Amino acid sequence: RTSGSRALRAVAAAYIELFKNTPLLLWIMFTFFVAQLPPIGAAVLAFTLFTSASVAEIVRGGLASVPHGQYEAARSQGFSTVQTYMLVILPQALRNMVPALLSQFVTTIKDTSYLWGTGIVISEDGYIATNAHIIEGAYSATVTLYDDREFEALLVGIDGVSDLAVLKIDAEGLTAAEFCSDQVSVGDSVAAIGNPLGAELRGTLTDGIISAISRDIPYNNHSMTLLQTNAAINDGNSGGPLINMHGQVVGITNMKMKAANASGTGIEGIGFAIPVSTIKNVVDELIATGTVK
Repeated sequence: RTSGSRALRAVAAAYIELFKNTPLLLWIMFTFFVAQLPPIGAAVLAFTLFTSASVAEIVRGGLASVPHGQYEAARSQGFSTVQTYMLVILPQALRNMVPALLSQFVTTIKDTSYLWGTGIVISEDGYIATNAHIIEGAYSATVTLYDDREFEALLVGIDGVSDLAVLKIDAEGLTAAEFCSDQVSVGDSVAAIGNPLGAELRGTLTDGIISAISRDIPYNNHSMTLLQTNAAINDGNSGGPLINMHGQVVGITNMKMKAANASGTGIEGIGFAIPVSTIKNVVDELIATGTVK
């Protein structure tokens, strides 16, 4: 009974120390993910993690980091070899290696997720305007031009209030878009260009009209004044141009109306775009200072 009480205290102390030294957010993320898996899925995940070379190295490092004195101290208190490893050595090793293991796991998840969007070349030397909601939370961005050249993009500036962002790629001699300086009117013919649903439909053009101007639409706890259009807009169109019949940009598409139900079904023919008057002011300030005051 005394040995069991000592073992219980050792386990409690080891795991209290483990949780104290591990970022809570990582524990929550890892626990939530594993909780969604069926037992076979959790087993496969564990096998995959612990049989990969990099993770195995982390495990070896965690075990090697436990001082040998802890083994001797546990044995001197009457713990068996199995009790010593299960109640002392492994918890200590786990405390040392869990942050690295979870970093490996979270990085893998990040590396396999991505978002598609659209952008507008606004200068010959590689400045590109797009939507902020495409860029927010991303750790990298790749730009594919109309001629299939790919560039890693740098973030110049981002403004969540206007939902605009500016990227920069290392390119010269690009054809910059022309922005319309005239006020648009209801009934004007327009077309939306973008990458709806991903790469397979890249460069899709849909046409329609300006359905309304100066629509005040709630967005992220504030209101945006937007153009309304019936040109088809889908996921992947965000950040793309809404152009007039002269090929001039009159807006940047950024959202569409969706049904207020669990499925969030899209409502066709009600899309929105940020008007040129907003784009010019925000983009100029982002390029100059990286932020909007």
